[in-house]
Amino acid sequence: MARLASDPVFAALTRPQMIGGVTYAFAVFNLVVTVVLTLVLRAVKAPAGVDQTASDDYYSETAEPAGRVPGSEGLPAPTPR
Repeated sequence: MARLASDPVFAALTRPQMIGGVTYAFAVFNLVVTVVLTLVLRAVKAPAGVDQTASDDYYSETAEPAGRVPGSEGLPAPTPR
């Protein structure tokens, strides 16, 4: 039995549209829910909350020592804050 020919355009048209890794329909639904809830919560004057993230909450495993980035030779050193 001969194998059927497959066209890449046809294969692409059989998959749902994606935005940011989710289907287009879910992205639109998520956007609508977010906008509506934001407007409702602002209308009832709900407290906004406070960001309690501290710099110690961030962790990174790096193979490079802190400081200069490889390939940044010739660039000025960053100024400490």
